[in-house]
Amino acid sequence: MKLSNLVNKVAPFKFEYAGEALEGEFYLFKTTTPQYLKGLTRLTDECEEKVSGIEEQIKALQSSDDPQSGPKLAELQRQKEVAEEEQERAGYKWLVEAIKSWNAVGDSDEALPVSQEVFNQLPTPFLLAFGKFLAGLRDGNFTNGASSSSGSQP
Repeated sequence: MKLSNLVNKVAPFKFEYAGEALEGEFYLFKTTTPQYLKGLTRLTDECEEKVSGIEEQIKALQSSDDPQSGPKLAELQRQKEVAEEEQERAGYKWLVEAIKSWNAVGDSDEALPVSQEVFNQLPTPFLLAFGKFLAGLRDGNFTNGASSSSGSQP
C-alpha cells in the first residue's frame, strides 16, 4: 500500500442544507493524520492563549484607576472579539483543507474557490453541520439524511 494514496484518497459528497445542495469531492483522510492534527491543535491553542491574554489585560485595566482606560478598554474588547472569532474559525480550518473541489458559486454565478476567506462568510450552523456530515462520510455514517453522491459508503 502506498501511504500517499491512502492519505490523499478522495470521495464525492452531496450535502443538502436549507434547501441548497453543495456537491464536490473531499479528501477522506488528509486532515486526520497525527501530524495534521498536531498542527491544528497548536493553532487552536495559540488562539486560546491570545484570547486569554487579552482577557487578562481587560481585567487589569478594569481594576486600575487609569482615567484613560475607557478608550483602551474599548480597543481591547474589539481585539477580544476578533481573537474569539479567529479561535472559532481555527476549528473549521480542517474543512477548508479537506475539500478538493465543490460547486459553490457567488452572487454572480462565478465559481468560488475553496478558501478560508469563503468559509469565513458561511454561517456557523452550516459549518457545524457540514463538518459533521463530512466526518460521517469518512467514518461510513451518513448523517442528516444526506448521502454521498455515489449513494454508497466511501
